[in-house]
Amino acid sequence: MENTQLSQEQYQLFKTAETYLRRKRLLYIHFCVFVLGCIFFYVANKLLNFAPQYDWYLWASLLWLFLWCCHAMNVFVFDRFLGKEWQEKQRQRLIQIQQQRLIKMEAAVEKEFQLQKEQAKKDLTSAEITTNA
Repeated sequence: MENTQLSQEQYQLFKTAETYLRRKRLLYIHFCVFVLGCIFFYVANKLLNFAPQYDWYLWASLLWLFLWCCHAMNVFVFDRFLGKEWQEKQRQRLIQIQQQRLIKMEAAVEKEFQLQKEQAKKDLTSAEITTNA
C-alpha cells in the first residue's frame, strides 16, 4: 500500500497549480461573458434602437475588450513574474533589511549606554573625590 500523503512542497505546488487553473477558468468565463455582452450591446444599440444615432456599442465593447486584455495579461504574464515566489523573495529581502537596521540600532543603543555608563562612573568618582577632600 502506497503512502498517499503529500509533502509540504508537493502540497504547495498543488495549491499553486490549483490557483492558476482557477484563474484561467475565470478568464475563459470572462471571455464568454464578454462575447455575450458585446452581442447584447449590439442588439440594444441597433435592433432595439437604444440611442441609435451613436455607435456606442463599439466603445463599450472596446472598453470591455481592454479590461479583458488586462485580465489576460494578469493571468498569463504578470502572475508569472510577480507571483508568490516573487512576493516571498521580496518579503525575505525586506525582512533582512529590517533585521540589519535593528542590529545597527541595537549597536547604537549599546554604544550610547556604554558612554552613559562611563560618564556616570566619572561623575561618581569625581563626586567621591570632592566629598573625601
